[in-house]
Amino acid sequence: MPATEVSPSLRRRLSDDARQLLRSALGCPSRFEGDNFAKLSLAQRLQHFRGVIRLELPGVRSSVRLRIAVDETSYLIRYNLESIGAEVSVVNKNGATTAWITTADGTHMQLRAFVHSDTTPNDVRVQITTFVDLLEAVDLFDVFRACLTAREIRTSPTSVTSNPNRELHTSSTEKSSYVFVVDQVSGKPLSVTQTSMVNSPTQKAGSETMRLVVEDYIRYDGGVDVPVGIKSDVEIMIDTAMVCFSQWSVDGQQRAMHVFNLVDKDDDSFISSHDVYVQLLSVGHSQQQCANIVMEMSRLLCDTSDPAEEFGFYKFCGFWVTMLADQYRVSDPANESSVLQAFEGLFLGVE
Repeated sequence: MPATEVSPSLRRRLSDDARQLLRSALGCPSRFEGDNFAKLSLAQRLQHFRGVIRLELPGVRSSVRLRIAVDETSYLIRYNLESIGAEVSVVNKNGATTAWITTADGTHMQLRAFVHSDTTPNDVRVQITTFVDLLEAVDLFDVFRACLTAREIRTSPTSVTSNPNRELHTSSTEKSSYVFVVDQVSGKPLSVTQTSMVNSPTQKAGSETMRLVVEDYIRYDGGVDVPVGIKSDVEIMIDTAMVCFSQWSVDGQQRAMHVFNLVDKDDDSFISSHDVYVQLLSVGHSQQQCANIVMEMSRLLCDTSDPAEEFGFYKFCGFWVTMLADQYRVSDPANESSVLQAFEGLFLGVE
C-alpha cells in the first residue's frame, strides 16, 4: 500500500478517535460517559459498544479477530483483508444484512459484486466467502437476542468454576444456549460461549461450541450506518423478484396490484403494517398468525425506529413474490401461477 494511502480499518479508527476527541473539546461527551456498569443489565452493556472481538471456533486452531460496533440489536462487523489493503463490512439490522467492501482508496462496492467480479483474485474470493460463512454460523443476531433474556448464575464460593471477579449469565434461543461472562469489577463483558442445540439425531448436544472473546470494549453511541448506494440483501432480493414480476403476464400483474389496492385502505398508494394486519384478520387468519406474519414482514421491510412506516407496491410485491415462490424462495417467472394462488389465498382468502 502506498505511503500516501491509509487502510480502511486505520481510517475508521482515526475517525472514531477523532469523533471522541471532538466531543470532549466541544463539551459534548457521549451520553454513555460516566455510565455505572453495575446498574446496567447485561443487554444494556452489549447494546451500545464498539471494540474488538476474537472468535474461537470448534475444530479450528487459529482464531479470527474482528472489529465490531453495536447499536441496540443492530451491529457492524469489519474484517481486514491485509493482502489487498481492503476491509469487508457487514451490517445486520434486525436479522437483515448489508455487506460491502471498502478498497484501499476508500471506494465502497457491493460485496456480492466484488466476489463475482472476474478481476477479484481467487484467494481473496475464498477468504471473503469463508468469512461470510463464519458469520452465518456464529449468528451474532441470535447472540444479541439471547442477552435480552439472560439471567445471572449465582455460583458457590467453593465451586471449582467459581471466580470472585466474574459474573456468569445464561440464556438460550431456538438455535443455541449461551453463557455470558462479565468482569465484576469493571462491569464489562468478557466473553460469550455459544453451544448449538441438537438439530438432528446424529448430532450430540454441545458438539458445536463457539467462544467470543471481547478484547476491546468502549461504550459507543455513534450508530450503525451503511454507505450511500450500498443495498441490503433484502433490497437486492426485492429487486430480483420485481425483475421476475415484470415478466409475468398482464393478467397476473393486475391480480397482484388488485391485492395491494385492497390492502391500501386510504388509497394513497402506500400501506402500513397495520393495514396488512387488518386485511389478514378480515379473511379469517387468527390474531396470532396475523401478528407473526406482520412482525416478520415489518422486521425486514420497515425502519424499527418508525413503526408506522409505510411502503409502496414495489416493496410489498417484491417481498411476497420471493417469500411465496417455489424452489427455496428463488424468484422465477415460471412461479407466476403458484405465487399468485398463494398470494391471493393469503390476503383474499381465495382457495
